[in-house]
Amino acid sequence: MADAFCRALNDWLKKEWLDKDARLRGSIVIPVQSVEKSVAEIERCAQDKRFVQVLMLVMGDMPLASATTGRSMPRTTGSADRHPRRQQLSQPADLVGWGSYHIEDYVAQAQAFQTQLTSLIVEGVFAPIRP
Repeated sequence: MADAFCRALNDWLKKEWLDKDARLRGSIVIPVQSVEKSVAEIERCAQDKRFVQVLMLVMGDMPLASATTGRSMPRTTGSADRHPRRQQLSQPADLVGWGSYHIEDYVAQAQAFQTQLTSLIVEGVFAPIRP
């Protein structure tokens, strides 16, 4: 279902915004629940040069997908939002448990950005490519 929603959203963005104003650029939305489908959607949308990046939440539950399309993969503030009062999941989004206020979730995003950056560094994303 996420794959269908992402495909429809990307097609809608292209038709309703990018096709109507040559100055606009778009972000590819991907179904992070499936790495294979995420890569396929990136490759499908990357054929249109007006899509300049892949947009992802910084606090997701799934591994990050990537493809060799030359697009950046920025993270945006946001999470999978699994608050126990809304959904019956027992795992809090941060180490101190579920917050009572939106500001607590919002501030926790800073740690998520740091974790993402650390992961990119230790996995060698910024290392020079050697032949």
